[in-house]
Amino acid sequence: MLRLVLVAAQAVTLGITWPLWSARESLPHLPAIPGLPGMDVGYVLLATLTLTLFRPRLGILLHTVALVLAMLMDQLRIQPQFVSMTLLLWGTLPSVRCVLVARAHLVALYLYGGLHKLLGEGYVELSGPGFWMQLMPALDHGSARTIAVLLAGFEVAAGLLLLVPVVRRPLAWALAAMHIGIVAGLVSFMAGRNEAVWAWNLALAVAAVSLVAGWREPLRRSLVQARGPVLALCAFIVLSPALYRIGRLDAYLAFCLYADTPSAVYLREDQLQRLAASGRPTLRMPTLDSTTTQAMNVPVPPAHRLYEAWYHAVHAPGDVMLVHDPRPWAAERGRADRIFTTGGDHAHLVPDGEWLDFHPSAGLASRGPVKQGVKHGAWESFYTDGSRKSRGEYADGHRVGSWTTWERSGAASSVRYDADGRRIR
Repeated sequence: MLRLVLVAAQAVTLGITWPLWSARESLPHLPAIPGLPGMDVGYVLLATLTLTLFRPRLGILLHTVALVLAMLMDQLRIQPQFVSMTLLLWGTLPSVRCVLVARAHLVALYLYGGLHKLLGEGYVELSGPGFWMQLMPALDHGSARTIAVLLAGFEVAAGLLLLVPVVRRPLAWALAAMHIGIVAGLVSFMAGRNEAVWAWNLALAVAAVSLVAGWREPLRRSLVQARGPVLALCAFIVLSPALYRIGRLDAYLAFCLYADTPSAVYLREDQLQRLAASGRPTLRMPTLDSTTTQAMNVPVPPAHRLYEAWYHAVHAPGDVMLVHDPRPWAAERGRADRIFTTGGDHAHLVPDGEWLDFHPSAGLASRGPVKQGVKHGAWESFYTDGSRKSRGEYADGHRVGSWTTWERSGAASSVRYDADGRRIR
């Protein structure tokens, strides 16, 4: 039954997000490897799902390969529900090792799904309470915040308690009830929003009962049965989501959902003119997620490299992208706030953060930090072919210390500047 539910849920979600899996011109493809084509892959994914019902092992293998290739062709397709349901499909095979992989996924999904929420002020104070206040308008912020924190805490506890045999059966039914309740709330109070996760939540409800309620052996015995590469894979699935906190794994692959993740706003030149005319330092503009959600029913996977690739693919002279990353890791490295530009003085939009300026036609022109609206720190610039043009330090907007410049031929030369920005040799 679980396999049938997962196949149906994956197929329905593919249909809801169909433009994501099609070759399109209105929104860019963001390939993981330059040169990979943007291809229609929706029918291939549906065909491999259908094969899964008749030749499970072959069908699941081909579906996994097709999904990975589709995501390499376009990284906008790295969406958590498709990754999750594919991992759970492996758990429907009559193999102890495959089932353990699916169970490891459930452990990581709940454990890190809750941890990422609790570690971020954005969820605890804003998005978590906001969700519950939408569902129950009579709630005050304090009560909604308590519910949000308790639910995230339950996820963390569930991820840990899945390792304890005696509580697995009642826990499985509690998790199923949670997912059914989430779908009921979304359908009743938020119709037309987050439709791409409805079927996933229903599939998770069935998976919790199918994979957890009957899981009676101790964890140690399960690990002994796994052995070798499968044990390493399970360890990676359970441990790797922690890498998101230090910028080494994408939010969606780390099960960081509805929590503090990077976000981006794209401002066209006409919107910047409205911003300047308003006389205000900021102006509410649609996020990049609203653009893709309207077109494909999914947000942009929150990752710096994808925001940079998006800007590079679509920008016109005068356009600006603002990126904010709430993680302490980003703040420590001066990447909490970044601005992508193609010329122009927009430092007032991100007075402290990282500035990336692009050539009008192609490629990164320069990058470095700004402090109080001026260049401050290590900067480097590039030719249109991507080769380095110059590198050195700024202090309060002035060049200081040693600066190295490269000709297109590769020949290098250096000059020095004093503390006031005067060239000394």
